[in-house]
Amino acid sequence: MYKVLIVDDEEIIRRGLRVIIDWESLGVDEIFTAASGEQASEILSRESVDFMLTDLCMVNMSGLELIERVNRMKTDMRIVVLTGYDSFEYARQCCRLEVHDFLLKPVDGPDLEQAVKKQLDLLRAAREEKERQQFEYRMEGITEQYWQEKLCRDL
Repeated sequence: MYKVLIVDDEEIIRRGLRVIIDWESLGVDEIFTAASGEQASEILSRESVDFMLTDLCMVNMSGLELIERVNRMKTDMRIVVLTGYDSFEYARQCCRLEVHDFLLKPVDGPDLEQAVKKQLDLLRAAREEKERQQFEYRMEGITEQYWQEKLCRDL
């Protein structure tokens, strides 16, 4: 199950994003919302969030500043930007910050849900790969231990 953080300074947008997407079907069990980058940072300091959907233009701390902070804190979080500003400079900065997707408001519900699903699927695949690698590492250790014990017994 996943934890999601929605960051937007407009309350109606935050509410809409909570209901327009069928989060439960995507494996999301907790949704946090923040009206600013500061609130988002506070939530991120307390919670282990897997996916963040954020606006760029907010008061006090921009979405870009928030993304920079997130990148310093946690590198495996999936980040999607949802903004009303069609600016090449914003898109370029998002690329530099390795944002995973960049969507322009207004966005259709199905398109938004598909973008979120894609990111959660990538997150799921990365987790499964990490678990597989940990399992293989443990199996290699067990096998090595078995052969060492066998060698000692044979001596």
